[in-house]
Amino acid sequence: MRFLIAAAVLLGWLAGTAAPAAAEDGYVKYYVVADGYAGKPETAAEVAGRFLGGAARAADIVRLNEGRTMSGGIGLTTAGQSLPAGWPLILPWDANGSEVGYGRLPEVVAAKTAAACGPAGPASAGGSWPDEVLGLDRVRSLTRGAGVLVAVVDSGVDRAVPGLAGRVDVGADLTTGRTGDSDCLGTGTAMAGLIASADGGVAPEARIFPVRVTSGPIPADPARVATGIEVALSAGARVIALGSYAGTSAPAVEAMVANAVAHDVLVVAPAGPEGSTPATDGVLRVGSIAAGGASADVSAAGVAEVTAPGVDVTVPGPGESGTRVASDPAYAVAYVAGTAALVRAAFPKLSAARAEQRITQTARGTGLLDPPAALAATNAPESGRVWVAAAPAAGVAIAAAAMFARRRRHALHPKAASLP
Repeated sequence: MRFLIAAAVLLGWLAGTAAPAAAEDGYVKYYVVADGYAGKPETAAEVAGRFLGGAARAADIVRLNEGRTMSGGIGLTTAGQSLPAGWPLILPWDANGSEVGYGRLPEVVAAKTAAACGPAGPASAGGSWPDEVLGLDRVRSLTRGAGVLVAVVDSGVDRAVPGLAGRVDVGADLTTGRTGDSDCLGTGTAMAGLIASADGGVAPEARIFPVRVTSGPIPADPARVATGIEVALSAGARVIALGSYAGTSAPAVEAMVANAVAHDVLVVAPAGPEGSTPATDGVLRVGSIAAGGASADVSAAGVAEVTAPGVDVTVPGPGESGTRVASDPAYAVAYVAGTAALVRAAFPKLSAARAEQRITQTARGTGLLDPPAALAATNAPESGRVWVAAAPAAGVAIAAAAMFARRRRHALHPKAASLP
């Protein structure tokens, strides 16, 4: 027995001393992260349990991968963090299993996945016609949206896009259970860029909380959209921008929108065909227009409370795709959501309902968004401290926990019955 114990100690010491030398030669044990295991996203704790005999060894995995960057620019910091598929994870030398590799760490697996993300699109440079139509240069000298968290519920947001650097939280990916700060479809990144990019965003000092509810150009599952709104609410978002794939007509979504309104959050979404949604459901409905003011969807004319540019708009693409000219009703939503962030930053004591009223009642002509008018000081309340509900969440589990804790700490805010 003593011999066995001594042998085990010796083998452990050899493993601990041999690892650094082998790593310096470029040879390591590694595991290429799969799409999931047992129906759930993989974590360092789960990998340690399979290949190292127990989840407690996850700390060793975290230590070995410290300083390395996953796809999307994220590093491994905790045992429970969701791992991106295709990422080669360095393992301790005593890792054992049929899926454990040995050799030089493959670097091309994750790189190929990242390169495939995002539409190529036609390249473009400079500003775009909405800037002049909306008078954005005038409003940026008044306020820049500092202190306001805007949730983008769509396809995720690529936090590595230069104009969005430092402005995007990790968010949540409800399609995989991972973080929402990457984007292969591109619409979420475009929305975030129009809202908060340093390169011409409406509110360049606002923060973005990305929530991915779809990874392809198809409508998102209503239950997922409802959860996305709840996660955004728990993260402290004061404005929630819903993309074109996040429908609002399902009962579960309507109920969660009502919950957001009760918590003094302004929800902004594309306008649908007349009669498709309640007129007073708590959502600020936005119609999309082209240059010259022509409506991009005449069926939405009876529903839209305000209109904004959504056709031939210059937007940032994910990855290294650069900027492109694109059209989507979600881009009109982004301009309104950015303006809402400016209003909420300039008038912190203004409720979400009154902020919505200020935006709609100051619209020009047939309803064109007018940010300078919405920020005019006439009859505005005194400014005060910006309220932030909670620290941004790192994923679905953390965001949900924050929601439950918040419910225990605070009573729901009653929905405003009338507006002055």
